[in-house]
Amino acid sequence: MSAKTVAFIGALCFNYQELVPTLQDHLDEMEGEILPHLVMADIIRWMSSNCNDNAPLVKNIIDWISDAIQKHGQDQEIIDLVSASGMEMIPDPGKPGSILRDWLPSTLKELDPWKT
Repeated sequence: MSAKTVAFIGALCFNYQELVPTLQDHLDEMEGEILPHLVMADIIRWMSSNCNDNAPLVKNIIDWISDAIQKHGQDQEIIDLVSASGMEMIPDPGKPGSILRDWLPSTLKELDPWKT
């Protein structure tokens, strides 16, 4: 955990208020501590669960993450957060929620363990 990764999660949730309950659940479970890698995984699970009912919002979140990676592409902590706890948490191909993979811009496709 670093200030950068905590700030990344905070900015993401601040920009997309629909993610605040996910962050709040995490804070409640962790007694007020933010563990960015766990929150990122929870956000991907939320996105996977909501991709059919709210595709435009989920796509906007994906674009926000991609834009942040482009702006801070040399920051290995952020890349690791998005890669290890984000892209790796997208459901495997053929499973519910795996459509997220189809929506990834090239910046995030590079981090996807299923990239071809």
